Amino acid sequence: MKKYQLMAPGPTPVPSQVLLAMAQPMIHHRTPEYEALFIEVRAGLKALFQTAQDVVPLTCSGTGAMEAAVVKVAPGRLAEALRTTPRIKAVLTQHSESSTGVLHDVRAYAEVARRTDAILIVDAVSSLGIADLAMDRWGIDVVIAGSQKGLMLPPGLAFCTLSEKAWAAARTSRLPRYYLDLTEERKFLLKNEARFTPAVSIVVGLREVL
Repeated sequence: MKKYQLMAPGPTPVPSQVLLAMAQPMIHHRTPEYEALFIEVRAGLKALFQTAQDVVPLTCSGTGAMEAAVVKVAPGRLAEALRTTPRIKAVLTQHSESSTGVLHDVRAYAEVARRTDAILIVDAVSSLGIADLAMDRWGIDVVIAGSQKGLMLPPGLAFCTLSEKAWAAARTSRLPRYYLDLTEERKFLLKNEARFTPAVSIVVGLREVL
């Protein structure tokens, strides 16, 4: 039989052992079985993101976790922009550009941003699990990623993890939100529960990947 080759940065081919894990009978997300699954996944995500902070899984694409445009700028220009415009609240950048594979120096960006009140938000959709990304050690405030690229899972899950600096900003934000309210998501996360119905099969596959 002819084998189909999926040659794209994402979605990627899903390993056979992950497909088998996802083919298990469906479980309900308000049961002890899902809670046990979620405990394992939470621990694995922290190790993957290299952070002691909570990683919030969201049932959406990486775009849902970012909800904004991503910019690319040299660290020197970033420092100048933050110095001359102190009202800047956040700096958004990609870690890797999917179409070229170029890695951006987010570690240098973090060194600049930490000297200000601005929050550094890094889009790691195409780099998580592939390139080194030490959130805590480098001082990155927010990292977002998706399931469909480096993790080699089907599309449908996104992840967002915040530093204490970013959580403080999230708690005081008055922007309208409902589904993508990370402060509310975190309350359920700490109980090893999903706030809304999650993509259970992909979470099972994620445990296999982690």
